[in-house]
Amino acid sequence: IRSEVPAVAWLCCPAGAASSLWQRISAMEFGLKARDLILELKRSDGVPPHNDDQLRRVLAEVSGLWEEIEAMTPDDVDPNSLPDGEKVFIFTHFQALERNRRLLLAYVVNRARRLQRMRWSTGPVLPKETAAALSTGEKEFFRRYDSLVSTYSDAVGMDLTADITPPTELNLAVRALKDVGEVMTVSGGSINLQMGCQYSLRRADVDQLLRQGIVELIDTEE
Repeated sequence: IRSEVPAVAWLCCPAGAASSLWQRISAMEFGLKARDLILELKRSDGVPPHNDDQLRRVLAEVSGLWEEIEAMTPDDVDPNSLPDGEKVFIFTHFQALERNRRLLLAYVVNRARRLQRMRWSTGPVLPKETAAALSTGEKEFFRRYDSLVSTYSDAVGMDLTADITPPTELNLAVRALKDVGEVMTVSGGSINLQMGCQYSLRRADVDQLLRQGIVELIDTEE
């Protein structure tokens, strides 16, 4: 935080006041809680559990920063008349508040983008562990995004998430990895998938099952 404060601001403070001010600012450890949220997200390849507790701590810090700013700038006081030390204190608090805001936005947006990518890679049904990791708002976001993709796909008459590489075969040989029972296919039929059994399915039907990890391709040349 100190690096974000212009050097001239520190030079304006008397030596004793600057030292005292920096001690107060250093003890506050601004932005560390929000930084931990980003690091937690960075360490995960998927979508980690939504950290409600840490988010509440960051929001509490933001509220506290704003309250301190308001306390030092009452309506009947001209901010320009404040001592230089208090100006630096207010400036630092505002920069810390903005830093927290940016980190919170980065946390929310990054998680949303990961959900968007999962819609294209796994389809409209999220893995159970991912669904359990989402907040209520994120579940609603995914539902609406899925609705947009599905509506547009229906409008153009094409599954936009299907493999864009031109197929060399109409049917593909696959092996079921799970016992899922009867499954409705994209082509309008149904098939009873039993773990370990092999099937010959249309490419359009296989794409979705592959993304969901229900089947695997079989090399017919083996």
